[in-house]
Amino acid sequence: MDRNGAVSASSLAGQSGSSSQDIHVTSATISHTRSRVENELKEAVVFVRSLIGTVHVDSPGFGILGGMIMNGAYEGMCRQGDALLGDAEKAVDGWCQALAVAERNWRTAEDRSIVRYR
Repeated sequence: MDRNGAVSASSLAGQSGSSSQDIHVTSATISHTRSRVENELKEAVVFVRSLIGTVHVDSPGFGILGGMIMNGAYEGMCRQGDALLGDAEKAVDGWCQALAVAERNWRTAEDRSIVRYR
């Protein structure tokens, strides 16, 4: 585990080494991950998708002959990119929802596993 709390791939794979440590997942960790997915990853996907509208090539951008050959393919690629990034945005929304459920369930498990003395 590095100084930022990231777990190395070797420790995740179960490989022994001097730097391997136990991995402890908490509801706070899940909450932090959900927050980063919502606030960083989703914003990045939305931003990149918004750039697609800025890459339109007006005539005669490819030239007369180039426009006849390339314009349709180029516009098709832009539509395909928009659709793919739209799907990516939906996937990120799904991850956020799943992480919220996981966080809530994990928090419930944490609360129920606390030892209470009478």
